[in-house]
Amino acid sequence: MQKNDEERLDILETRLIEQDHRLLHVLNNFFIQRRDWPKGDPRRTAAFKALLHRLFFSPSTVATAGSLIAVASLIVLFQQNAILFDQNQLISDQNHFFQEQISKQSAQLEIQKQQIEDQNEQWISQRRSQLLDILYEDGPDGNLAKNIRAKSEAVNAFIKLERRNDPDTKVDLSQINLIGANLTNMDLSNVDLSHAKIQNANLRGTNFAHSTLEKASLEGSNLWSSNFNDASLRGADLSNTKHIGLTNRWKNTNIYGVIGLTKQNLVWVKRRGAVEIGYRPMPPSMFEIR
Repeated sequence: MQKNDEERLDILETRLIEQDHRLLHVLNNFFIQRRDWPKGDPRRTAAFKALLHRLFFSPSTVATAGSLIAVASLIVLFQQNAILFDQNQLISDQNHFFQEQISKQSAQLEIQKQQIEDQNEQWISQRRSQLLDILYEDGPDGNLAKNIRAKSEAVNAFIKLERRNDPDTKVDLSQINLIGANLTNMDLSNVDLSHAKIQNANLRGTNFAHSTLEKASLEGSNLWSSNFNDASLRGADLSNTKHIGLTNRWKNTNIYGVIGLTKQNLVWVKRRGAVEIGYRPMPPSMFEIR
C-alpha cells in the first residue's frame, strides 16, 4: 500500500514538473534537480519536456518568434521596396534615355528633311535656269536655237516644273521664241504667251485655253484642232495660219485687234464663240475732284 502511494506521488510530481513552465522552475528542474534523479527517472524526461515547451511553445516565445517574423517580414518588404524603387529608377532612366534618343533621331530626321528640301529647291532652281536658258536661247539669225526638239520639250518640262505645287499656276512664257517649234497636242492652257514668236509652228491639237497670246505672232502656223477657248488674242498676228477652219474651239476668245484674219475666217471664229473686247477708257468724270 505504501509503495503504491509513493508511485502515485512520483507520477504526480512528474506531471507537475512537466506542466510547470515558469522560467526559474524550468531551469532549476533541468539544470539542478535533474542531476539528483537517476537515469530512467520519468522526472528527468518531464524536466526536459518542460524546458522544450518553455523554449518553443510558451506564450512569450511565440510572441517573440512572431515579433521576429514580423520584423523579418518588414525587412524583406523594405528590401523588396528598395529593389522595386531601384528597378523603377532604372526604368525611368531607360525611358529618359529612349526619349533623348528619339528626340535626337527626330532632330536628325528634321535636319535630313531640310537638307533634302534644300537640295530639291536647289535642283529645281538649277533645272529652271537650265530650261529658261534653252527656252530663251535664240540662234544668230533670231530664229530657234539649233535643237528645235529640245526647245519644244523644254516648254512642256518648264510648265510642269512651274505647276509642281499648284496646277492652276499661270506660267509666264512671254516674249518666247518658238518659231518652227512642234507643239502638237501640248497643254499650253493658262500660259502667258504675250508677244511670243510662234510663227510656222505645228500647233495641231495644242491647248491654249485661258492663255494670254496678246501681241503674239502665230503667222504661218498650223492651227488644226487647236483650242482657244477663253483665251485672249488681242492684237495677235494670225496671218497665213493654216487650217483655221478646222479649229472649232473659240468660245469667249477675245480677238480684239487681231490682224491677218481673212473676212471668211473672222466670220468663222465669231460663229464659234469668239468676241472682240477692247480696253475701255475711264470716263473723265471719274477723275474729277468734287
